[in-house]
Amino acid sequence: AVLSTDQKQPSVWMIDTASNTVNQHIIEIGEMSGSEVEVKAGLKSGDIIAASGIHQLREGMSVRKYEKP
Repeated sequence: AVLSTDQKQPSVWMIDTASNTVNQHIIEIGEMSGSEVEVKAGLKSGDIIAASGIHQLREGMSVRKYEKP
C-alpha cells in the first residue's frame, strides 16, 4: 500500500471514515523485506489505509470498504 509522491516521498492513501474519502499521507519507511515495508513514522494504531487500487486513487476521491461476498 506504500507508494511514492510526485516529490519521491513514501506515502499511503489514508481513508477518512467520516467522509469515505482518501488523502495522500507522507510516511517514513524503514526496512523492506519482500513485499513487507516497515513504517517508522506517519501512521498510528487504528489508521485505515487503502490497500488495493492505490494507483488509481486521487486526492479527495470517494472510496468504499470491500466486503467479502
